Amino acid sequence: AVVSTQSTGAFYEAGIACRSIGWNNMAFVFLNRFLDICDAIEDGNTDMLDHSDFADTDIPYDIMLPEDHSIQEDEREEAKEWVLAVSMDQQVQQVLNTDERGCYEASLMNIHTSVTSPQCILTGYPVLRGEVVFRNSSRVAN
Repeated sequence: AVVSTQSTGAFYEAGIACRSIGWNNMAFVFLNRFLDICDAIEDGNTDMLDHSDFADTDIPYDIMLPEDHSIQEDEREEAKEWVLAVSMDQQVQQVLNTDERGCYEASLMNIHTSVTSPQCILTGYPVLRGEVVFRNSSRVAN
């Protein structure tokens, strides 16, 4: 499945949100992906995108490239400077947080068993235990 052009902004927003709360490993992964997509927009193709950071997640690889950037140039430059600076910091690893399943913590699908967990209506994260089921619906939260 091809993901909409909003994926560029989604990786940027995820990276900025992670950075703002000190999740620098995940911020690095998301902002680095965002910058790779920006480069792909400039090149006009996705052939050079490296999917290895997302190999064990349910984050789609296939994206439709927009004709133009959805994030302003100054914000792209700030992200690029941060990623370059952080890449020199040996305290930051290019990894996503994992949970007790050994999967990326936001993946609904367990990559080891292919079991899909219900999605929390508040966080979007998988509900693994202690779920609260809302009356008259199939929605859950944890």
